[in-house]
Amino acid sequence: MEAGGDNANLVMVAGLSMQSKISCNSILDQMLWEIDVYDSRKAWQSFPGKDDFEQRRFFAVPHNNLSGAIRLNLKNREAKGNISKGQEYDETIVLLKGRLLELVNSETGERIISEIILIADDYSGSEISQLPDLFVLWNRQKPISEVSSQYFDSIRIRIREVLETRSGDHVAKAALYSNLQVMTSDTGKLNAEDISSCIMSLITNSSR
Repeated sequence: MEAGGDNANLVMVAGLSMQSKISCNSILDQMLWEIDVYDSRKAWQSFPGKDDFEQRRFFAVPHNNLSGAIRLNLKNREAKGNISKGQEYDETIVLLKGRLLELVNSETGERIISEIILIADDYSGSEISQLPDLFVLWNRQKPISEVSSQYFDSIRIRIREVLETRSGDHVAKAALYSNLQVMTSDTGKLNAEDISSCIMSLITNSSR
């Protein structure tokens, strides 16, 4: 800031930071299937096979290690959708979020998920159907070698050893340095969109 002088506009983003790689993505779909099987058995229904997408209600899709990504098997969106939009979709979201928050690190007893994000709460638009319905952010405070639930004996899965090129991974932490008013929201939360809007405003104004 000092080198640029009083008339300089500065926007500097430093990120993302790094920490040890802690993720349950490799077994997320297995856990989702176990949850589906548990609820089917409780309702005295035939339970779905792991690859039986005509019966499965939700499944994992590829995503980076910071969080797991989940899609519901929604009618008129998925090839073999079986959940109706509206009340059934909403009830399934509530049930799934509850079941996921029951999953714990077997060694520490802490939840393996620190936060669940419903995409529809934060995003909209014509292409939202291309996104997952839920993101689950993994609790990365302690290593996770086994996942279990105090309610479901069936969800006790040993995490497989996956050969990776690195033992660390990016986390959702960064730093922003600026002498401008970057934040546009009155919630006190800075969004990445605020930074891009600020930069575009500078470019637009400088071209006039």
